[in-house]
Amino acid sequence: MIQYEQINRWISALYRCNQMYMAKHLKAHGVGMGQHMFLMCIHKLPGISQDELTRHTFLNKSSVARAIGQLEKNGLLTRQVNPADKRAYRLYLTPRGEAARGAALQFSNRHVEQMTAGFTQPQKDQALTLLEQMAHNVLALQEEGKKETEKENEQ
Repeated sequence: MIQYEQINRWISALYRCNQMYMAKHLKAHGVGMGQHMFLMCIHKLPGISQDELTRHTFLNKSSVARAIGQLEKNGLLTRQVNPADKRAYRLYLTPRGEAARGAALQFSNRHVEQMTAGFTQPQKDQALTLLEQMAHNVLALQEEGKKETEKENEQ
């Protein structure tokens, strides 16, 4: 029988170790703890808004705003006013941000290889599939909780 607390323990350990590894290797590029994912997302979706970035990263608005402010301060991204909505900004990586994203990708790939050392390719594929399914399950549960809270607030 699976020990459920062990799942959370190992997911937490993987996350913390990954964040520390990336922060250590990206510090010289002006990228702080947990900020590399923003570079990756903005690279894939140039011109993404801060609200869209919040949805893509599954983080709260204040965490995203703080990270974006720091990345902008460090010269890794720029904000441009959205012509369709003057209150919103579109996010773009600067050349320095693109270089940092390239380094982040290199370090991330190296770390994933270290994490999956000794795995066969089918095992790597299965691990990714299982992690994705777990994330989808948790996100669906969160969405269900939001709907229940909204319903309770209406009453």
